[in-house]
Amino acid sequence: MLARAIASSAHWVRPLSTAAVSSCFRNAGALPEPMRPIRIRGRSGIPMSEEKTFPEYMSCATPGAPLVLSPVAEGHEDMDLDDWAKAVKAELDHNLAKYGAIYFTSVPELRTPQDLAMLMRSLKYRLHEDSHYQQMMAARSMTSTKLSDVVRTASDEPPEYAIEPHSEYHTAGLPHKIALFAHGQVPDYGGEWMVVDTRRVMEELDKAVVRKFDELGACYKVFYESRDNSVIGYNNWQTNINCDKGKVEEYLKVRGYDWKWNDDDSLEYWKVYPAIVPHPVTGERCWFNQIHAQHKSFYYSHPKYRDMPRDSDRFPVNTTYGDGSEIEPHVIALGVIDGLSAGDLGLVEHTCLLSVSMVVAPLRTGALLVQDNYLTLHGRMDYDGHKFPKREVSVSVTYS
Repeated sequence: MLARAIASSAHWVRPLSTAAVSSCFRNAGALPEPMRPIRIRGRSGIPMSEEKTFPEYMSCATPGAPLVLSPVAEGHEDMDLDDWAKAVKAELDHNLAKYGAIYFTSVPELRTPQDLAMLMRSLKYRLHEDSHYQQMMAARSMTSTKLSDVVRTASDEPPEYAIEPHSEYHTAGLPHKIALFAHGQVPDYGGEWMVVDTRRVMEELDKAVVRKFDELGACYKVFYESRDNSVIGYNNWQTNINCDKGKVEEYLKVRGYDWKWNDDDSLEYWKVYPAIVPHPVTGERCWFNQIHAQHKSFYYSHPKYRDMPRDSDRFPVNTTYGDGSEIEPHVIALGVIDGLSAGDLGLVEHTCLLSVSMVVAPLRTGALLVQDNYLTLHGRMDYDGHKFPKREVSVSVTYS
């Protein structure tokens, strides 16, 4: 059901606004078409894609999902980056809560990660927060690189891995806006952005499922090996939290987690969070969680975990209902999608996402994609890391 709802959201189109708010931008209609059709059958990084019944290509984008804006150069030749930032902010303040995401085909004077940092400061949103999220970002040296105090690489995950659509650190309740900027070298094929409208997700979900999660919440469980006694070698508590057990326990205690240490020095911790929260600006109820993205089924086809028994409690993450009961297979994955069997959790949610007409945003050098973290999910397709050793996409977030 989660898969069906998220996949269906790719088809939903919001009505186009008649014009951009600022005279500096014009409505450009649909997202740019990819350089060539985005093939997903047989594609590395997408589980089950070798099946003959797997869809061959992703669908093209449609107008209004997300809102696409292009700069109007005529009459604005003397504007500097600070001026353009004011125009960007006008669009975000007026349209982001409506559309959930805005794709700027380009922003004049925005060329480098340093420019992105200047732009973000000029937007006058809150860029710093003494929060769990910022501390988690500081620990992301394994998966992204800090470029400045407000800009990081979007992801340093291996290029052959597709990153399924997800909310950014919903457990911290932050950030609010996510700005993704493509610059320098970007793949002409692969590495595309994915955007999912969570309003549509909640509309498509069975009301009984929504009600159950609304009542019980979701329990998020994390498992870390010890760096000194690692079997898988994927994640460890020393790198992600602290090398001192006392400080690890203080870290978890302050954040309200329950935890336990295992005999092999591995760590498990867990906490229940709401699945539906009010939007910080509009107050509307938002499907703001990672029930699907942090379910252990995500790792069933992961190279490091594909041989692990599915009833194991040593997957990096897992989700259950807030009362500890397991989430039913039909809620995480579909029984049938376009003739593709998913009788158990072996066909995980993100496979469904990538297999049912998901619209993606092609990378274009200079493009800026801004998403409301409460209203949309973001993700990344895999790409050829040999042809494009560096996918130059930077990210910055806001707390207001």
